[in-house]
Amino acid sequence: MKRVKRVLLTTRDGKPGMIGTLVAKELATRGVEIAVVAEGLSLEKWKKAGFVDAIFAEGPLKIDEPWGISAPAILSEVRPDVVVIGLSSPIRAEAWFASATRPQGTLFPGIPLVALDDNWGATYRCPTPADLVLTIDELGKRLVEQNPAYAEHNYRVEIIGDLSASAASEPIPQATIDAFNKAKGGADYAFLLCSQKWPESTEIIDIALASCAKSLENGAKLVVIPRFHPGASSELRNRLNEKMMLFAEKYPTSVNILGDQSISTDHLAALADGTFAATGSALRAAAYAGKIPICVWTPALGEKLKAESGMEHHPLLMSFGGLALGLNEPLDVVGHLFMVGDLVRTNQKKILQPVPFDVGKAADAIVALMQ
Repeated sequence: MKRVKRVLLTTRDGKPGMIGTLVAKELATRGVEIAVVAEGLSLEKWKKAGFVDAIFAEGPLKIDEPWGISAPAILSEVRPDVVVIGLSSPIRAEAWFASATRPQGTLFPGIPLVALDDNWGATYRCPTPADLVLTIDELGKRLVEQNPAYAEHNYRVEIIGDLSASAASEPIPQATIDAFNKAKGGADYAFLLCSQKWPESTEIIDIALASCAKSLENGAKLVVIPRFHPGASSELRNRLNEKMMLFAEKYPTSVNILGDQSISTDHLAALADGTFAATGSALRAAAYAGKIPICVWTPALGEKLKAESGMEHHPLLMSFGGLALGLNEPLDVVGHLFMVGDLVRTNQKKILQPVPFDVGKAADAIVALMQ
């Protein structure tokens, strides 16, 4: 009797978990058996997606909490035909399993490894090169090709599209539109303020709020909608909240907080006039929707970006040019938007070719590895 094919997926961050669940569901419809190793924010994604019984090992929410699992032992027990990893930041179990798939002499020929490359340059986070990289677009493919870890490796890249492109092109739920419009109120401009989960996020918030303050002092009517990364530590969230409270005390009508965390940040970025961040999918969603990504940069953020993606500046600024605003110090953001916003949007239409996420294409590529 023919053995059922089996895929093991391991993820940590929310977005790899989201993509992983979609791919796993599609593989399951094709008769593939699914096993899951999940930690961090991704664990709840797998449970909500109906994979409770498929979870072979579950780890802690926080990466600084120990997790005593053995990737080789789990692979030996599960015996997957393919291992699929996310590329989370920071990475942990995904890197363990990637390393454990590599051949060990004649006794262990290795297991095909697939990486879910959900953010430009994310392959730099894992030292073990994958045999198949599922990436978001042509730039993602070029960045894999430029990664030194792949220089001597036999691999393939498949473009499967971007959930951020889907968010910018699909109908946005009316409840999200209503919540956004309520938050914007009578303001002329609404800015989404996104933090990363890094300690350096305080610099994003400082520059963004100082820029909004300059616009308010110059008479602009704007509102700031904060959207802090769910993976940020409680200590970091407290620091960011303190900064928001001080800003709100001075400008009481210019901050609105959406308490519903189920609302997609990418959808909000597609609605807002501008989105402040250092990296992440919200900047792409804003650009795809013809809105203004505002890439905040400082030397410390540049070092972090290079470690995360191999690039010191965001690709919307460096690889294309003119598809986003770049901020390395506070300025009147509304005034700047007024001066260059039309040019940015024109460049976006000319250059950007967003590819909506195609789960069928992802599953086809993984199944082909098992033939």
